[in-house]
Amino acid sequence: MKKKMIFPVLVLFLMVISAHSQSRSFGIKGGASISNFWGDGMNNLNNQIGLDEKNLLWGVISLYSTKEFLPDLISLQSELVYSRSGKRWSGTIGGDDVDFRINTDNISMPWLMKLNLPVIMRPSIYFGPQVSWMFRARVEDLSSSIASQPFFTSIDRTAGNTLFERYVNVIDIGFTTGLDFTIPLGPGSAVIDFRYNQGFINVFNFEEGDDIHNYSFHIMAGYQLDFGSGF
Repeated sequence: MKKKMIFPVLVLFLMVISAHSQSRSFGIKGGASISNFWGDGMNNLNNQIGLDEKNLLWGVISLYSTKEFLPDLISLQSELVYSRSGKRWSGTIGGDDVDFRINTDNISMPWLMKLNLPVIMRPSIYFGPQVSWMFRARVEDLSSSIASQPFFTSIDRTAGNTLFERYVNVIDIGFTTGLDFTIPLGPGSAVIDFRYNQGFINVFNFEEGDDIHNYSFHIMAGYQLDFGSGF
């Protein structure tokens, strides 16, 4: 099967099995996001900036719904996630300490198939496609020496960060996988979630920003309420 057909087929499959779900859970979780860029274009960008590379640390919050398909074995989870993606560079330029950042705020919608393991703490392995919408993009602590590099001189920055958003792609399509644990607690369950996200669409839409993509790790904890099939 061609690669471009994998995501539509997977989404269709998840939609079909959701129609046969047996029970449903609703929950909220939040935590920390560790993000960075990947792709061949990163080497070019790192060489131009000339500072030490750093991960971007931020928060993440998710509202989610889980539908059971096969009892205690397979379920489908859909989510609405806020997170910040991007990268940091830090170091010294001309005797001044610099902490330069490029970041985007995103709303993501992952559709996840969960394989539930019948052991203690009820762990689940999950995977599925994700669509993200960028609603804010910023560059921070941009020094004159960094601004003079081809990555930035190739775009019009006269209107500041507002115009910079025009050079960032609004939509990203990617893949999500991870492991979570569900622990019965009170009327519902506590949840601990470890997740990896990878984007496949270029972050930027101009030539100097070609082949640069997002990836991130999420560490989250939360709580969910479980309802029967009649809900």
